[in-house]
Amino acid sequence: MKKILLFFILAMLLSCKSESSLDGIYEYVSSKGNNGNLYESGCSIVGYIELKDGYYYNGLTKSSQRFPFKVENDKIIIDNPDGGQLIIDIIDENTIGLMGCLFRKKENETQPVEDTNENTTKKENDKSINISNTKIEVTSLNSLRKFNGEYSYDVKLLSNPILKKRLISLIGKKRYEYMKTTWAVEGGIMVENDILEAGGCEAHNCDMTNFIIVADLKKDILYVGYMVEGEISKFGETDDFPKQLLQWEQENIRNNNGMF
Repeated sequence: MKKILLFFILAMLLSCKSESSLDGIYEYVSSKGNNGNLYESGCSIVGYIELKDGYYYNGLTKSSQRFPFKVENDKIIIDNPDGGQLIIDIIDENTIGLMGCLFRKKENETQPVEDTNENTTKKENDKSINISNTKIEVTSLNSLRKFNGEYSYDVKLLSNPILKKRLISLIGKKRYEYMKTTWAVEGGIMVENDILEAGGCEAHNCDMTNFIIVADLKKDILYVGYMVEGEISKFGETDDFPKQLLQWEQENIRNNNGMF
């Protein structure tokens, strides 16, 4: 009995050690062997992977996003809220592999080195890069597709971490908070031809204060129609507004003109 108990205690200690010993910052290593790798540019933009206290971070989202990880058979497995997994290979005690790219552990480093302004600006402005699995899992609007036919309140659409971050970036935190607290009367979420549409309005004041969210799930572009007390604003991650948003605008203009 004592031997069995000792075996399980030892197994637990070894398991804990296998995860904690991985803690550190692993920088992307560019080499001739990676030149043919389809994901190399994505890996270079991620820059580094940090494993700390059982959580996974990366240089693209830095400390704004973190996910718990576990170790199984020389694999680091990261679960994301959408139900998918990111799997990283443990090459040796100082090297890990992601999508065929190598990341090597930095010595005596506990905090990531800040990127230069040039690199930071490039990462913030380049919205067209969807090569990295991490970027797709963390920021893509495509995961909202599953809400088709649901109600925004039931699925907490406006609190969805991916959509919330994109909304605040697009319309600002004050407008986002106002829309969230005022969004009381709503229809169902509709997804048709890769376009998601959701609308809500202020109780007893829908004709004057209402909102619409339109997302092109295929192109990963977000748009918002925002009307408060008859004042209409349109926001988009591009200026090529979809017909759903333009129809919403025209309908509100007609309603407002009919009141005066």
